[in-house]
Amino acid sequence: MHRYLIIVLGWLLPLTAFSQAIPEKLDSTLVTVEKRIEFELTNRRIADHRVMPLGVDGLLVFIEGEEILRNLRKEMTIAKYDTALNLQWAQRYVLDASSNMNIYAWQGKNLFFLIPKADFKYDILRLNTVSGQLSMIRYDKIVDMQVSQFAVMNDVILMGGQVNGDPAVIHYDYLRGKPKILPSLSQLKGQISRMDVSPETNAISVIVSSSVRRKASFYYYIYNGEGQLLHKRIVPIEDEYNIVNFRPYFISREKQLLLGLYSLTGKEKSQGVYVATFDKNEQQDIKFYDFGFLKNFFNYMPPRRRERTIMRMKDKREEGKIPKLDYHFFARNLLVTQDRIFFVAESYIPVFMENSISQFNSFHSPQLFNSYVVNTMNPVFYSYNNLFWLDRNLVRPREGNRTPSSYRYKHAIICAFDKSGKLLWDNSFEYKDTETRLPEELVKINFDNDRLQMIHYNKDKLYYKRTYKSLPVDTLLTTQVPIKAEEKNLIGDRENEQAAWWYGNHLILFGKQDMKQNSLESPLGRKRVFYITRAVITPPSPDEKQ
Repeated sequence: MHRYLIIVLGWLLPLTAFSQAIPEKLDSTLVTVEKRIEFELTNRRIADHRVMPLGVDGLLVFIEGEEILRNLRKEMTIAKYDTALNLQWAQRYVLDASSNMNIYAWQGKNLFFLIPKADFKYDILRLNTVSGQLSMIRYDKIVDMQVSQFAVMNDVILMGGQVNGDPAVIHYDYLRGKPKILPSLSQLKGQISRMDVSPETNAISVIVSSSVRRKASFYYYIYNGEGQLLHKRIVPIEDEYNIVNFRPYFISREKQLLLGLYSLTGKEKSQGVYVATFDKNEQQDIKFYDFGFLKNFFNYMPPRRRERTIMRMKDKREEGKIPKLDYHFFARNLLVTQDRIFFVAESYIPVFMENSISQFNSFHSPQLFNSYVVNTMNPVFYSYNNLFWLDRNLVRPREGNRTPSSYRYKHAIICAFDKSGKLLWDNSFEYKDTETRLPEELVKINFDNDRLQMIHYNKDKLYYKRTYKSLPVDTLLTTQVPIKAEEKNLIGDRENEQAAWWYGNHLILFGKQDMKQNSLESPLGRKRVFYITRAVITPPSPDEKQ
């Protein structure tokens, strides 16, 4: 018999704390631009430009060629820069024009790309991020699989997906050239929702969501690195709660935590955050944390609305009822530090337009390389590291036969847990007029023990909050990021600009801009560039108190 616990945190924050709205304050000293590099674009065709920060090891830049070569091929340039934005090396790789390098996985200093081709075939490319060496790993197809999951652990490549409508995972020892299919999965009716690896414990986890009504809500499998089945867990449907998505954390090969969002029975949207504990073949307990009991959950609301919402919920609880909350959320992957597990999710409102039959349209813009990217040429266009696609709360929002044409973001929540799964504190970040065509990780978070620094870049403004644990923030700092000497030459929109933490308090900012150019090569007097900027944040002082 499983033990299910509803965690009631109590009314931890008095209503008087919501007496004022969070003001926005302009701070021109917040960001200092240190260096900028540019890549001139011809606009002959839409092409991808991406960056992948590597912390103190520098960053990778991926630039897709703007010309289609012979035999419908295209060129991808991969370059590495150090933290001073000096070029370390550059490599070029030619692939089919309809292919992409969006599916990837890390293994030490090596980056593995799964490159889709026609007829369920895939190329596997390995990049040594230190030397820049590229090498192709030979893989001969053993089944027709549409791959939706990709991971690498030690000398094993793992590919998960569907084979004839059934879930399957290919375990490929590429040094010995021996592929096999992991046992037991093909007996299930459902789809793979998560596939994760834990090199520290030499374990592989596979979660399959059931597609049979009134059957198990999901199946949880643990394999060792050699592909032997160690544990099989069947989690039944519960009368009161539905598990929406899954984010595993390995304590050991026998014991894991599973975090994610849950909804109430009969509701499709999220009610709160859950933490389940598994030990060997047994589910020990599951704790549910209702959004209504989080200290900072409703901080995105105007003060009066926030106060009315809390009062209504309090009245319902006093009547013995559960106030029902309906929130669409994109759940991020877990962020883990030495003694903390951080669960981050971003709430949104789906935007529907007439004749918006499909949400999957072509989308090309400068991106962080771990962003969710979609293209009509192939349905598999996301990194293993960021699987929004298979979360039910993204697939479900519909109006008749229509799916969202865009997503309007409201706020993000950050929940900190200890390594036993106990909720320690929560905080939030409010968005201002932010809408995207496709799901993106908008708020970027920098952790220093229990202190948070949060940034969001939107319409050439950088929004910044720094706080400690659950401490509310009275001011949302904002600054218009300078572009140094290039500022006087900016003549067009600053398109698709993004920011991300790089190392320490350093940021990387990047995007496309139209710039003034007086030269014979530019008769129109303008050029379009993809730029990358190194900047540093100077946190406000004095430091916040606990």
